[in-house]
Amino acid sequence: MRQIELLHSISKLFDFKVIKDKDGNEYVVYSKNRINYIDETITDKTAFEASENHEHISAGIKKSDFDDACYIGKTFGKTMLSSLKHTFPDKEFIVFVDIHFDEIIIRFHQKWDNESAYYNINADYGQESKLFTFE
Repeated sequence: MRQIELLHSISKLFDFKVIKDKDGNEYVVYSKNRINYIDETITDKTAFEASENHEHISAGIKKSDFDDACYIGKTFGKTMLSSLKHTFPDKEFIVFVDIHFDEIIIRFHQKWDNESAYYNINADYGQESKLFTFE
């Protein structure tokens, strides 16, 4: 991947839009998402947003690069949360950064009433994985 392509894909991580379902609920998704309207009732809003809003931002991370990957992932997570709060000041979000020895995944969703977070933040994800949460 050329550097300009990498920078372009990174910049898209901070570009969002709102879509609505038939009940008027507002979902925040990446602007590149092809969905513009949901003509059904979403029963698990958290799962819908979390699945629509995940990006694999790096692959092929070596064990020797794990600490650097954690630093980079935390920086992305904090920056994404800041961007979401700035763009949608009336909404609350959770951003997750899931780092394995082979990739970094960043994911976000709103905090929905009566719904739990997508990940169990108290779970043990093992030695070869780290989960960072920003809210």
